[in-house]
Formats: sequence, C-alpha cells, structure tokens
Amino acid sequence: QQPENPFARILSLLLLVAGAVIVSRFLLLLRPFVFVSLLVLGMLAWLGYRLYERRRERREAEAFATSVQGIIQRRLRECETGIAANSAEIQEITATVKELERELLELDGASEEKVRETRRLIEAFQAEKKLREAKLAFLQTALQRLHILEHNYRLSATIVEKQEQLKRLQEKNYEDLANLEELRSNIEYDRAYLETLDELSTRMIGSQSINDVRALRRELDTMTRELNDKDAD
Repeated sequence: QQPENPFARILSLLLLVAGAVIVSRFLLLLRPFVFVSLLVLGMLAWLGYRLYERRRERREAEAFATSVQGIIQRRLRECETGIAANSAEIQEITATVKELERELLELDGASEEKVRETRRLIEAFQAEKKLREAKLAFLQTALQRLHILEHNYRLSATIVEKQEQLKRLQEKNYEDLANLEELRSNIEYDRAYLETLDELSTRMIGSQSINDVRALRRELDTMTRELNDKDAD
C-alpha cells in the first residue's frame, strides 16, 4: 500500500474548508436559521466525537498499562530513573566522604569530640553509599532481565501470531497444536515472572536496609536461574 501524499491530504482539507465556507455564506444570507442550526449541530457533533475519542484513548491507555508490554515499559522507565538517581547520589556521597576525609586530616589540634563526629559522619555516609550501591546493582540486574523478558515476550507473541496465521492457511496436526499451546504457556510463564519481578522492584524501592536489598537481590538471582534453566530446556 502506497503511503498517502501529505500534500494531497492538505489540499483536500483546504478544498473542503473552502467549500464549507462558501456554503456557509450562502446559508447565512438565504437561510440564517438553517445556518445557525447546522452550526450548532456541527459543534455538538464535533464535541461528541472528541469526547468519544478521549474515552477510547483512555480505555486503550488503561488496557495497555495492565498488559505485559505496558508493565514492562513502566518498569523499564522506573529502573532507568532509579539507576540515574542512585548513580547521582553515589557520586554525591563519594564527593562528600572525600571532603570529610580531607578535613579529618586537617584537624590538627582539634578536639576529640570533633574528630569522633567527623568519623561518625563518614561512616554514616559510607553506609548510605553501600545501600545505594546495592539498590543500583539490583536495578541494573532487573533492567537487564526486563529487556530480555521484553524480547522473549515479543518473540513469543510473534511466533503465536504467525502460527495462527499458518493455521488459517493449512490444516494443522495435533503436534503443531501442542507446540502452539506450549508457546502460549511460555507467555503466561513470562507474565508470572514479570509480576514477581514487579513485586520485588516495588519492595526494593521502599527498602531502607542494605540487608533487605541483598535479600531481594538473592530472590532475583534465584528467579534468573530458574528462567535460565527453563530457557535451556
């Protein structure tokens, strides 16, 4: 199918508008009441159409947001945002620790209390840095798995679509049907994996303890091994 010429489309629209203006002028001169009635009806029709389009777009957006692809894309954005935020905070903390360590070396003759307070601050910042490093490692692993999951989902969906297309073109035997059902089950497995990953990511975002993040990372690693074993089969 040839792509529509944009210039021809614009020309057609201009001719339509010009025709509408000419007809409107005649109606306004000869039948003012008819012109006003048609104008009101046209405005109501346009308003109704826009409301219908808005509702349709909102329903489509809501349906996409709860679909596998929609969840993957949302989590990809969240992971990328989290990676950027944690990386920036790690750099900020590193600079702060270096500054405190430099000041600690320059505290000749300072009171023990100030030295202890400076060291306490350094340790506290280091703990925050480790927490963000753990979150960053989790998000990077989750991002990688999400990209793989997105590819697997698209590939499985494409294969199912082509299998169904082939099914319409020729008579299928029981083995082909079994393969098709297996592909469908793979998609359902990927969705279950995604939902679990979605839950882990949500729990990780709210984690304030490095032990919690490490525990979530172990759960993610276990899920990754299970998925790799399934792919190997």
